[in-house]
Amino acid sequence: MGGWLRYLKLQIRSRTGLSQGVAIWALVALVCAIVTFAFLLVAAYVWLIGIFGALFAALIVAGFFLLVALISLAVSVGSQRRTTQRARLALVHPSGIEGLIILARGPRYSARGFPA
Repeated sequence: MGGWLRYLKLQIRSRTGLSQGVAIWALVALVCAIVTFAFLLVAAYVWLIGIFGALFAALIVAGFFLLVALISLAVSVGSQRRTTQRARLALVHPSGIEGLIILARGPRYSARGFPA
């Protein structure tokens, strides 16, 4: 069983390039990006307070995040539908390497010297 797990781990690493070091540095970058975004958000809020006052600044920031959430939801639903459609299509019509192997086994290609 350990051999299969090692094999699967190496397959994942060879295809994605993920390792423990990559994951740790990606997590550090994510935390730094979140902190940076928080500082920018506070700076924008303070700037908006100077222009519109505290209440309207809060409403503007909240409206911005509501807009981002709605756009993200629409993109997410569209992506989910495309993924489902592609998966169903792939189940019906094999493509990629599998499709080439099926074609290469046919009499038209094997007669021209392609290996079966």
